[in-house]
Amino acid sequence: MITAENEQPKELYAKFNELYIQTRSKYLVQFRNGRYVTINRKRSDRAVSLNDSMLKTHLAGELTYGIFNGGYFNKFITFDVDFNDHTMARWATLNLIDVLVTEFNINRRDIHVSLSGGKGYHVDLFFDKPLPVGDVQAFYNRVITEIGELPGGQIEFRPTWTQGVKLPLGVHQRTGNRCWFVDNETLEPIESFDYLLDVEPIDTAIILDTIIELTDEQEAEFEEIVKNTDTTVNIVDASKALQKARRILEAGRLTASNTRHNTTFTLACFFNSQGFEREEAVEAIMEILHNTPREYFSKGSTPDYWRKEAERLVKYAFDNDLTLGNAD
Repeated sequence: MITAENEQPKELYAKFNELYIQTRSKYLVQFRNGRYVTINRKRSDRAVSLNDSMLKTHLAGELTYGIFNGGYFNKFITFDVDFNDHTMARWATLNLIDVLVTEFNINRRDIHVSLSGGKGYHVDLFFDKPLPVGDVQAFYNRVITEIGELPGGQIEFRPTWTQGVKLPLGVHQRTGNRCWFVDNETLEPIESFDYLLDVEPIDTAIILDTIIELTDEQEAEFEEIVKNTDTTVNIVDASKALQKARRILEAGRLTASNTRHNTTFTLACFFNSQGFEREEAVEAIMEILHNTPREYFSKGSTPDYWRKEAERLVKYAFDNDLTLGNAD
């Protein structure tokens, strides 16, 4: 069994990276006085990227880290249940879980709940592929509309590019409480790090199938419910380049013949926008190219050449900080 006192295996860090980490260049740190600080590597030469050593510190309870969504896509959604009264927080969390199961056909085993460290809870759903943040926001809107009025508190949408969320299994630095996952029927803590290793993402079709236009009455109801909650996401309108990147990421390969060079450059800019490390960007591009039918490439084009071009274009995009759209 994995415990807080034992050395954590690499598998646990890998699971955090798979499920939660969307950008390494911008993240939250909570210090022992409870204060949160946003670290943005692109705004400070002294800042370092979020890495596995920080995850080790997080699990040891020495500091607590949180993450943002990268700007354009979400790998998961957190429903941040925030109430001053713990009893009301329990009621709202159980109500939220019931709505996800009965109204949105989410399997209960795919709903992962953790303690926030204060009086609230975080309810997480993980996606098997990144979804555009607008689609995830639309899903959140539908869920909150179904829940209805929340007296004495709110359920907020996390993470966005401007509003981060604490990673689970760390220690809330102000209260000293460990943010364990809990049983999603009883909300009793599961005091083991092993829980995270068994978490698997859900099919994104379940989310996308729920997104329909709200009626005027539902829209008005939603506005009333969230009038005290900032649910806006500061996101740039999807340019042609972003739309192209989205299509390629969803397909997992090139979508047209003889587009390797332009696609590599577009993805290099996109991954820089998302806060990827250079090596991660190159490997992500190479995976897409390797998944593409060979007839899509020029005659004589080889994987070794693709990699050299990917490394060159990633270096150019990162050195010149080329991004898709507005950095905010």
